[in-house]
Amino acid sequence: MRGTVLGRIKATMNRMQMTRTTAVRLGLGAFGAAGIGYGLLSLPTQLHLAELVGLAAWLAAALLLHDGILVPMTTLTGHWLRRVTPGLTALSQALIRGALLLGAVLTLIVAALLMAQQAAGNPPVNATVLHDNYALKLGILWLALVVLTAAAVAAVEHHARRTRRQITRS
Repeated sequence: MRGTVLGRIKATMNRMQMTRTTAVRLGLGAFGAAGIGYGLLSLPTQLHLAELVGLAAWLAAALLLHDGILVPMTTLTGHWLRRVTPGLTALSQALIRGALLLGAVLTLIVAALLMAQQAAGNPPVNATVLHDNYALKLGILWLALVVLTAAAVAAVEHHARRTRRQITRS
């Protein structure tokens, strides 16, 4: 068994003293890499050159949007939240950051729908597509995010205060 691939992997794992978690992560990573490789190799058979260029442009724009706008904004927002909410627990601050991130991502999605609605004309070319009032639904989403986040933060802070009082009494 020493000469087989499986034997060599097992021997390497023993030398590295790899935990099961690390082995599972590596296996999942290899599976994901294989899936990406298969997808990349099958793209030329599924798309024409113009579609491949469009896909590459879309991926480049997504990368720029993520790394150039989304990551810096969330980092700055996290630092700002720590400064303006020093009395809140770390969990409460994380809940607020998560709600803001969710709202920002959904706003980007709805912005694309609103732009598509404007481009479709009035009445739209296809009446079955883009017929909802996305702006109103985005407003309702933000209202729900604010209410739910405020309730969750209030519950977390109430629990933290009760726990602190119990610790100081004992």
